[in-house]
Amino acid sequence: MSQVDHLNIHRAELPEIEHHELGDPFSRGMAAATALTAFFAAVVGLALADAARHGDAATLATQQFAVASLGEHLRARQFAQAQYELVLLAEEDSLRAGAAFERGLLSSPAQRRSASLEQRRWEDVALKVRALIPSGSTIRNRDGPDTDPGFPRYFFARADWHSIELGAERDQADEESAGWERSKATYFAVLAITAVVLYLFGHSLAIRGRLRFSLAAVGTVLLAIAVGWGGSTWLHRPPHHSSQPARRFADGMVALRTGDLRSAVLDFRQVIGLDPASFRAHAEVASVLFQVGARRAVGLAGQMDTRELGVVRQNLMDSYRLLTGADGPTP
Repeated sequence: MSQVDHLNIHRAELPEIEHHELGDPFSRGMAAATALTAFFAAVVGLALADAARHGDAATLATQQFAVASLGEHLRARQFAQAQYELVLLAEEDSLRAGAAFERGLLSSPAQRRSASLEQRRWEDVALKVRALIPSGSTIRNRDGPDTDPGFPRYFFARADWHSIELGAERDQADEESAGWERSKATYFAVLAITAVVLYLFGHSLAIRGRLRFSLAAVGTVLLAIAVGWGGSTWLHRPPHHSSQPARRFADGMVALRTGDLRSAVLDFRQVIGLDPASFRAHAEVASVLFQVGARRAVGLAGQMDTRELGVVRQNLMDSYRLLTGADGPTP
């Protein structure tokens, strides 16, 4: 038996391998769908890398704002304390000048001249001490001892304005970082679904019969879900943090600490309008409204209005939801 006859015998014993014709419309369609799915997976991979880059930048900004807020708080406190001590020293020098004037009224002419000289000296010292206070400091006018009944409460409250602003920007950057982390998790899930779709499309090309149509249908449905989910995530990208809501929040906190509750509520509501995800603004609105309602109830010797309590409760629930991601405890 020749070698050719031997090969023909073995070839005849091999089972016939099922295959699809190259001109099969289903095969061509699945090949195109597989290519498009692979392209979609590449796009999702790029979106995942972009989300990771933005997330890292937001995390870094959160840390930077946290350090800057703490440093500004310490710097502002020390600077304000120095100005406060200058005011106290000037007041003490003025009191000494007044004491010298009183002594001169009850003294002989010679002693009166000496007391007058001492008085002028202490007044000059007081003026020089006041000149050391920065000209733009609010302790010179609206937050000074003559206008602030709780001096120096208003002055120290305003001194923390920039520190509060940086803290609010830190919270915004933290919210942005959390948003990018959620986007990354979604993109990972979309990639996992896309991998399943590629497997189903590829397997449908390797078999014959009605089962391949079922696999293709399931893969198509999963691909539609992945495209919709990934597209929605891309369209609803976390917004970049802005300084305007942080400034309004700082204004609201200063107004709250200085007793201007009406301005505080208006500022906090502006923050909510600019940044609906600000849980601190919702919490502060609820706190201020509760204080206003409690004061009114005390003044009227009655109870808070149920509508006011409803607004307070709604703002607290919004703050809880934004902070924890849950719907909040039920009453």
